[in-house]
Formats: sequence, C-alpha cells, structure tokens
Amino acid sequence: MTQGRDPMTEKVESAVSMTLDGNVMDEARRLFDAVSIDDPATLAAIARSWKESGEIIDPHSAVAVAAAKERRGDEKTPMVALACAHPAKFPEAVTRAIGRSAPLPPELGDLFERQERFTVLPNDAAAVQRFMSERLDLAPRRAGAA
Repeated sequence: MTQGRDPMTEKVESAVSMTLDGNVMDEARRLFDAVSIDDPATLAAIARSWKESGEIIDPHSAVAVAAAKERRGDEKTPMVALACAHPAKFPEAVTRAIGRSAPLPPELGDLFERQERFTVLPNDAAAVQRFMSERLDLAPRRAGAA
C-alpha cells in the first residue's frame, strides 16, 4: 500500500480497471486536463483570495481556484471555479491560511446553541424510503396541477 493512502482506496483501485484504445485516450486528453494541488498550495489559495478580494473561501474551493490558475495559461482567459462549501466548516484550515476562522452566516449564528434533532433508522433502504415518504409530499404531480 502507498504511504498515506487508505486501504479502501487501494482496494477499489486494484479491483477496477479500464482499457481504452489510443483514439479515445487522445480525445480525452484533448478535452480534459488535471492538476494536483497539495495542502500548502490550498492554504496559499485561501490566503490569496482573502488578501486580494476580502473573500474567505473553503479548502475545496481553494483547490478549484488554484487548479484553474495553474492550468488556464493566458491570464486573459476567463475561468470559473464554483464554491463548494462554506469556509466556516473548515475552521482549522482557514485559520492556518489567514490567521482567523470564517464566521458562520447570520442565519446560522446560533447553530451550536440549537437543539440537535435526529432519527435513528435501521440499515434498510425500504425503512429510509418509508421515513422520507411520511415526511415529504412525494406524490407524483399531474400536468397542470398546482
């Protein structure tokens, strides 16, 4: 096993394989690109966003931004990176990057004082479906019905 890789990833990778002919691979390489962004580059992207725009981004979004900047080539080429999560979910990483954590959005400001609510269900798909159906309006809608 490769150091730092979890056993499940190793198991999946060893069990799954795909063979593509050269034309398919050439077309895939023409259409797609990939880059690996490590932890220091992720933290640097969070810090750069904060410094340049005043926006605190989460680590997942920081990976997208760093990858886009690395691969786009021409600075005039527009690039879109979609934010994936709120940075308040990652206080340790954000604090390491900018020296402070991101505040919760106002509508979640009291989140940690709220009563936690949950329901324990059996490990059974039918039970989960019943639970959801009882709480949601899952009846099919007819065309034109409001």
